[in-house]
Amino acid sequence: MVLSHLILLLMEGNNNIGIDLNKKMTNWDYFLTLRKYINPRGYRIDFKKVINKELINIAYKKCEHENLKIRSLFKFIFSLDLDPITKGIENNKLLATNFISRKDHQHLMDSCLSTLKYDDYTKVTSLNYKIRINPRIIVQSIIDCKELIKSDLSKKKIIYIISSLIHYRNIEDDFYKSIRNIKIVENKKYLALNSSIGIETIFCQGFNNYSTITSYTLTHGQTYVKYSKFNPLDNINGFNITASKVIAWGVGQKEELYSNFNFPRESILVAGNPKYTVRKIIIKKDFTDCLVILPRIVYDETNIELLEILYRFKNNNNCDMTLKLHPSLDYSYYKIIAEGYGMSICSPDSDLITELQSGEYDFGIVYNSTSYYEALYCGLLCFRYGNENEVYIGLNDKFSTGLELTRLIDKYRKINENELSDKVEILLKSIMGIGVNNYRKILG
Repeated sequence: MVLSHLILLLMEGNNNIGIDLNKKMTNWDYFLTLRKYINPRGYRIDFKKVINKELINIAYKKCEHENLKIRSLFKFIFSLDLDPITKGIENNKLLATNFISRKDHQHLMDSCLSTLKYDDYTKVTSLNYKIRINPRIIVQSIIDCKELIKSDLSKKKIIYIISSLIHYRNIEDDFYKSIRNIKIVENKKYLALNSSIGIETIFCQGFNNYSTITSYTLTHGQTYVKYSKFNPLDNINGFNITASKVIAWGVGQKEELYSNFNFPRESILVAGNPKYTVRKIIIKKDFTDCLVILPRIVYDETNIELLEILYRFKNNNNCDMTLKLHPSLDYSYYKIIAEGYGMSICSPDSDLITELQSGEYDFGIVYNSTSYYEALYCGLLCFRYGNENEVYIGLNDKFSTGLELTRLIDKYRKINENELSDKVEILLKSIMGIGVNNYRKILG
């Protein structure tokens, strides 16, 4: 393989000068260390902001040897057909892209665009690969990663990083060659689903070099929160924004992005979330049927810890519990636990909003998840397990033991229903931007 031979040649004579990447460090610090040893210089965009996906995959153990597919090692011979990108920005006022297949992300993008006139924008969701071999880009990319090559990172992972970097440079080179051949009039706009990772980091940075084009990125969750214990990979969403403007849901979220990631306030635009329309919030005050919403796999151990507490709570109270799993969790594993604890479990195909609106549940339990706000929006008081990492603004509703949960339930039983519902409504307007829809004003 050409790329591996070039890397081995460069490794020869390095006098075994190594960078120890096996030192004990957090996943996030490991990511930052990997990033430090890639030094692309003299380019039109910052490729450190582009290669993050691959570095995150390594740092968070998403691409161990068994997960590194051959095609990911051969990306260096490919670019992308950017014809839909150039035609989209040339022929329409707005070009929007979303290359993530998750249904909730697709729905978010479609909801935002639905406020615009159909002929005002082009939406691109996929681009075809094309073969492109550029010896200059290959050699330069290897040189720019020479410090990484000296490290004790496995050869396969080094090839994975360099091959991806070459691939991204091929795309960037084609991007500029195609864009310079079209006429771009004033006030063009580019909207990315997520400007912090993937090829949208190339397009945002590329369009930022044109005064006639403004780049925007959507916010696809409560992704700008502060982390109290460790930084999960989601931290990249606030850390690596490449768009010049961020569209936030509510003023509270705007302040989180400014406070936690120092993103300029004047570049954060509040537009609401079209998913959350105006509604009168009426919080239920029954506590018989509970929906337990478990967060993603990074919190797997804490999920089990929580379920042990709820098992004891359930046995001491007249309460039925149903588990709703994050898609990343092992359904078969949690089904066994649920059955052992006398709990029910939602089908893996069930939708969270559908469950929350089903009328089957009186209240919820959650932690480290924006599902907290979704439950409140659907009228379910939601208690949060106190062993949290993600710091969300909310009510006084945290517990650490079954006894504390019992006391919280007794407390909220006594609170005036209208007063409680008003507090929840104020919270949701600030964080989720319910009832706000400024997408036509911003993007139209």
